[in-house]
Amino acid sequence: MLQSFHHYLETLYEGQRDQFRANVARHCDGQDLDAAVQDARDFVLALPAVLSCLTDIILHQDAPMMGRMLVGSVSAYLFRPKDFIPEKEYGFYGFLDDAYLATYALCILMTHVEPSVRNDILTQQLEQIYHQIALMERVERIMPQDVLFLLKDFLKRVHDNANIIAGQVELWMPLP
Repeated sequence: MLQSFHHYLETLYEGQRDQFRANVARHCDGQDLDAAVQDARDFVLALPAVLSCLTDIILHQDAPMMGRMLVGSVSAYLFRPKDFIPEKEYGFYGFLDDAYLATYALCILMTHVEPSVRNDILTQQLEQIYHQIALMERVERIMPQDVLFLLKDFLKRVHDNANIIAGQVELWMPLP
């Protein structure tokens, strides 16, 4: 399914290349436009791989409850028909917020999962993950700042709530 999603994203980009470039140009502020477009394109096209990493982490038997809740909340955002940069309105550019949210969630999970879980799951994908995180930092400069603020605020609230709820669940149902 994720391969089909990747193919869909590539096809969408090819059909909307000029529109995507125009959207990136609006927020580029003196950066090299070609490099910014390439970074944003690569960042969005890596979304299926990031989703695969998130799935692998939460399906691991030792995944923290907070991580599962965080990924569940991010998934709910990804499948909402209307989000901060709607795909229906912005096409390929509309996946930028989804890729950002998923990558940011992956960053949070990387700090919360046990090293053994990271080693079990992500050893082969670490280089790709670090590349995606580096892209995320560059893409932040070309995202609408109000959207960036909303995404970070959303993730902070989800993270805080997931920690609280996970702590309560573990009090009620201690994990073995």
